[in-house]
Amino acid sequence: MKPKLSELYADSKEVHNLTLIAGRYGLSGEISWVHIMEDVNTIDFLRGNELVITTGISVRDDNNWICKLAKSLIEKNCSGLILNIGNYIQSKHITHELVNLCESNNFPLFTMPWRIHIIDLMQDYCNKIFVNTYLDKTLDKLFQTLIFNPSGNDNMLSLLSEGGYDTDSPCCVALFSHLSTMLSVSTLLKRFDVNYHIFLKNDLHIAILSNVTYELLDEFLKQFHSYLESALSVNPSISRPVIGISDIAEGMTQLHFCYIEALHSLNFAERNNKQSQYFKDMGIFRILLYVDNVNLLHRFFHDALKPLFEYDKRNNSDLVETLRIYLQNDGSVQETAKAIFAHRNTVSYRLNRIRSLIGNDLSTADDRFHMRLVFYVKELFEFLDM
Repeated sequence: MKPKLSELYADSKEVHNLTLIAGRYGLSGEISWVHIMEDVNTIDFLRGNELVITTGISVRDDNNWICKLAKSLIEKNCSGLILNIGNYIQSKHITHELVNLCESNNFPLFTMPWRIHIIDLMQDYCNKIFVNTYLDKTLDKLFQTLIFNPSGNDNMLSLLSEGGYDTDSPCCVALFSHLSTMLSVSTLLKRFDVNYHIFLKNDLHIAILSNVTYELLDEFLKQFHSYLESALSVNPSISRPVIGISDIAEGMTQLHFCYIEALHSLNFAERNNKQSQYFKDMGIFRILLYVDNVNLLHRFFHDALKPLFEYDKRNNSDLVETLRIYLQNDGSVQETAKAIFAHRNTVSYRLNRIRSLIGNDLSTADDRFHMRLVFYVKELFEFLDM
């Protein structure tokens, strides 16, 4: 993981004479890099999580310049701002408006005396970022091996154990598609008692969460969606991410299967215009998706419905859909008639035709369950585009 601002601040506040002015609740944020910025017009080059230092040379022309800079950095999801005071920036420039802005957005604002060399702080912080980046890449490789090449993973597990991960604790995989760089999942996860690692693969942000519970995941999703709405109110151009979450597995030996489950959940959410989807809430699809013999499912589906498909094609009718609605309404002719806007007699006529074609009178719960399962398989193929 990238270093936390709180860690760097604690290690260096005396060496670099840093003073925290506002935004102490934002210290848990990560730092991706350190930038010197004197021109707000160059802010589009930032990608998020940067710590910005300014000497405030532009303050001479605009007394509100620091407030404008801070607001822009907040919108860019930067980690914090250090004011190099004593030359261009004076105490009078640190206004109540600036402090309130940073405090209300949990955006850390620091001061550093002019006599401190900016290059010394940058070298100190960037060295630590380099070390953490190297460790991050190592963890990326370990987790990718567990997920995408699960055979012979004992060595990977032992390396993760040495790195402080409890590989036997309950874990899951969460996938985020269309996740903006301005939305920091890590910042939210730091609020919870959970070990995690996040990396990007094939345009998906993959989060491995260990020591996790469904209660924790529910609360995370609640806070994430609230966080998203707040971000959208500031910047409506942010894309809405979709989240797929696997079942919770007993240990990291199951991460390969967790990833597959999370991917199915994500696809299901996207097809159904949902913001998030648990694999545990996908009902019978949890079983069907693990059937390796796809040809068997095809035969099961086509053998049951082939006569109806052929009849509908010949007669331009909709017996297949009538049967689906009938089963969906627990065998109620009246409810089926309401759903398809037809007379009860019309529905009864169609059902008699259906029974004769499929050789199933649908009179027992087992008969109806068999045919409902057929339609679940049909829906599965549509879900998988097969």
